Amino acid sequence: MLIGVFLLGSFYGLSKIPVQTLNVDRWSVITSFWETYFSGEYAYFAKANTGNPPGPMPFYFILAFPFYALGELGLFSLLGIVVFYLLLKYSKIQNHIITATLLLLFISTFYLWEIFSRSNVFINSVLVLFSIVYFNKEDELTMKRIIVTGILTGLLMSTRNVFAIPYIISFLFAWRTGRINFGKLVLLGTIAVLIFGATFLPFVIGHFQDFKTMNPFLVQYTFLIPFGYTIAFILLAVLLGLRCNKVENVYFFSGLTLFITIAVYFVYHFVNKGFDETYFGSVGDVSYFILSVQFLLYHSINKLTPRMETALPKAV
Repeated sequence: MLIGVFLLGSFYGLSKIPVQTLNVDRWSVITSFWETYFSGEYAYFAKANTGNPPGPMPFYFILAFPFYALGELGLFSLLGIVVFYLLLKYSKIQNHIITATLLLLFISTFYLWEIFSRSNVFINSVLVLFSIVYFNKEDELTMKRIIVTGILTGLLMSTRNVFAIPYIISFLFAWRTGRINFGKLVLLGTIAVLIFGATFLPFVIGHFQDFKTMNPFLVQYTFLIPFGYTIAFILLAVLLGLRCNKVENVYFFSGLTLFITIAVYFVYHFVNKGFDETYFGSVGDVSYFILSVQFLLYHSINKLTPRMETALPKAV
């Protein structure tokens, strides 16, 4: 009932806030990407209404396509609260905790901003969290679960590369605790890499030279922050993954590392461009902090839920 009321209120708000009045260009990045693609041109040569190139990986745009086709990308943003609710039900979180969590999100300014600005950081991050919870759900890691996790990892890594951080932490924890052996971990990684690469094919075939000139790796690793910082963030994720001793720590360390990553990115631009240009001029995108919210919130929910497992999973 709460979700229904919230969705109706959000539909009304979306109808009153035209995308043309927004300073946030994520809706325009998606729209221009698909318009360029369907015109037969190389999709990553698209430009948003602000002049920004498409930065995300291909599956980011594929996920958003149904809502682009419907003409309202705010519905994609709204899907985040529904998926997070389903995640809590899947995790068998107690109903009163689910209700309190939903109420907290309903009055959170970051999520209201996310919806009405047609942003999609929350939904993408929730999907990554869901895939990691699925991987850690059962003590016995079956071959089916390994294959499905590999597919989900490949697809969701093809949204934003920063999601490598929670996957590294989760998989290293599973390997260190004996839940998955090295051979199965290699299998999972191979599936993920193949699926990740396959998501590029519809957009790169016929445009290989264009891909060398402009691609999401170039945008994410040079336009946002120097590549050397990315290596440092990956090393931090590896260190924390090897220090995890509880499943719950996977979610906490993932949220913490994502938060640190965005904080360093923001400070980097603050030092180079100044605070006014970074914050008010949007050189640094403060909304990226939303990437960490779901992981930290889910970790807090686990601590409030006595039925959750706290011991190391059984080795296989």
